[in-house]
Amino acid sequence: MDGKGNRRAALAAGLALTGFALAAAAIGVPRVERHLTLRVAAALAAADVALEPPTVSGREVTLAGEVRSAAAAARAAEVVAAVGGVRRVVDRLAVRAASEREAGTAAALAAAPPPAPSLDPPLDPGTELAALVEGRRIDFPRYRLELTPEARRVVDDVYDFLLRHPEARLEIGGHTDGRGDPAGNLELSAGRAAAVRDYLVERGIAGDRLRAAGYGSSRPLADEATAAGRRANRRVEFHLLPGD
Repeated sequence: MDGKGNRRAALAAGLALTGFALAAAAIGVPRVERHLTLRVAAALAAADVALEPPTVSGREVTLAGEVRSAAAAARAAEVVAAVGGVRRVVDRLAVRAASEREAGTAAALAAAPPPAPSLDPPLDPGTELAALVEGRRIDFPRYRLELTPEARRVVDDVYDFLLRHPEARLEIGGHTDGRGDPAGNLELSAGRAAAVRDYLVERGIAGDRLRAAGYGSSRPLADEATAAGRRANRRVEFHLLPGD
């Protein structure tokens, strides 16, 4: 079962355990046991441990049912023992034998040869960054500095790039089209570059790794005579800065 499957199973088990606690309240189980059942359910769900509802008697918790491995059983007992108020854990968990299909899959994986090493050299950071943002845009609402959801997705990928390359430093360059006042365009482009930098800093990238610069309409890429050209000129670019 993969990580997502484990989490779904743990969530379902947590809901089942919570329902068990509520049912216990309805039939008059002592208050301390109801509260302990809820705390145990929450702890197991938080730890992604999927179990049948445990039995709580006083401050003793009995675990029963099947788990996939002895390690999973030990983990469940450890999680429950750490819950405040639990004085004793009775472990009656059974390790479920692997099905023929699971055993066959495991055997096939064990017998498979290791993957051949890649013959392609790793990309250098500059090439990787260029490939990452190629054809993607960082747009803003007109005359505003807020990143759109689509723009944040691009910047999130740049954030991941910076995590992969902790030595990398970036210039974030803002550009506008040629319409409007040049001084206003310069200010707008600088503000948008700063908005991208601030977003990355808020996510945890050190500010000294980022430099925001606004170029206004001084570096057009396309003909300003067409709407498509003006759109191409309104952009945010990322460039690696040379190392110290």
